[in-house]
Formats: sequence, C-alpha cells, structure tokens
Amino acid sequence: SDFYNLEHVTMRHGHPDRPLHFVATPSFPLRVRVIDATTRQPVPDIGVNAYSQTPYTSVYHPMRTDSDGRVAVKNLPLSAVGLHIFARGYEEPGLDPIPLPHDEEILIELTPKT
Repeated sequence: SDFYNLEHVTMRHGHPDRPLHFVATPSFPLRVRVIDATTRQPVPDIGVNAYSQTPYTSVYHPMRTDSDGRVAVKNLPLSAVGLHIFARGYEEPGLDPIPLPHDEEILIELTPKT
C-alpha cells in the first residue's frame, strides 16, 4: 500500500474544539549502490545518510551498505535528497542533491585515498 508523509497540521480558526485538517503527500523510494572507482567492486558496510527537507518536514535516514554495496530508503517526501557517505579509506564524494521521484538506482563511485 502507498505511504504518505504528513506535511502539516492546522487547526481551523485556532480553536482546539474544531476539526483538524491534515495534508498528506505521496512518498518515494531511493536506491543507491556504492562501488570502488578503481576496482569497480561494491563497497560493503559503509555509512550512507539520506536527508531531505520540505517547508514542513525534515527527514533523516542513517543506513549501512549491504554486501553488494546497496542501500534503499522508502517513504521520502517529494523533494531533493542529499546523501552523505562515510567510508574510511576513500575520498569524500561531492554529491549533488538527487531530485525525487528517481526511478533508477543511483551509482556512486568512491575514489580510494592515496
């Protein structure tokens, strides 16, 4: 079933005895694969943080790559998603925000430190 992110809640005329109005927006998944730029092999067990912000919500998803270098996050709001990669022994990649929806898996190539 579809999951919706609650965007904001308002009270009618500021009175608590009035009905509340809820606004929900569709959510979107994001799939990422991290590989070593030199060997082209997956980079397992590294930290990947996904974050996004809308005027009403802030979302933060800390994850770790699996043995195939993959992570996936569901239920992100329609916005640009930032990624921060924590990988010892690799240069920190400069990543642009990823606009959602994004149907394809994002491939991130990490460069080993020299």
